[in-house]
Amino acid sequence: RALHADLFDQLSEFPGFLRHLARNTLQFKPPLGFFGNFVLEERGERKGGLDIKAAMRLVVDFARIYAMQGQLRETNTIKRLEAIHQQQRLQRKERDDLVHAYEYLMHLRLKNQASQIAEESRGTPDNYLKPANLTQIEQQALKEAFKCVRIAQTKMRLDFFLNIT
Repeated sequence: RALHADLFDQLSEFPGFLRHLARNTLQFKPPLGFFGNFVLEERGERKGGLDIKAAMRLVVDFARIYAMQGQLRETNTIKRLEAIHQQQRLQRKERDDLVHAYEYLMHLRLKNQASQIAEESRGTPDNYLKPANLTQIEQQALKEAFKCVRIAQTKMRLDFFLNIT
């Protein structure tokens, strides 16, 4: 509680801090190209893959920034999104979409890592997912999750008056 209180005091003294966090978060984009295709690694052992954890981090950062702005003490991403909604700073549909996107990304990440562990020759599991190994439905759901993240980033861009493309 003391740490949160100190954090919220510091944030009130430096109102531009959250704007800088938002700007930093907006520098990263979901791995989805202009025409709705996945943006994949082009070289090395990760060729044809994408970093699923990086996409999840965008939802985590979104929730963290809005939680700090609203002086919320929640630390769980889904609970933060709910609390932000309760403060009426996130519409119900926006919250639901982000929660579903986050949970789906987590599901794919864990499923991918379990599969990597099951392949004994694979070594240590990582966060690189190859969409080609997913079903068409899973690929489409992944694209929709990334679109939800893009929409959340647009909200952040508008709320924090950031003109980053």
